[in-house]
Amino acid sequence: MRLIRAAFLLVPAVFAQDPPPCRKQFLGTFFPREANVDRAVRRQAVQDGSLKICTGGPLRYRWRSLAVTFQQLVREAALTQPPEPELQEPQLSRPASEPTGERKERIPSEVDAPPAEQR
Repeated sequence: MRLIRAAFLLVPAVFAQDPPPCRKQFLGTFFPREANVDRAVRRQAVQDGSLKICTGGPLRYRWRSLAVTFQQLVREAALTQPPEPELQEPQLSRPASEPTGERKERIPSEVDAPPAEQR
């Protein structure tokens, strides 16, 4: 019975395509490998989000996805959405027409000056 269970667990792993380790020899190539030579396979892989390219960084090489699916975008947006800001009561300042209780000294201006004599 254990052997049958193990067989059912291993069958999907045998048929699943995992990319080989990304190394210098694969740098710039696509996975699945057929996408390197067949444009139709490449297009299908882009549409289903399974196309990857081997990239090199300063310390290591890794497979990176070239395309994302709509579901990945929705999931990412839900995870990175900022929290709602808390609404605070607006602090109202006194209107300009309301007296403050302070007496302000008025500065005379040219408008208040008497008209100059005309000759």
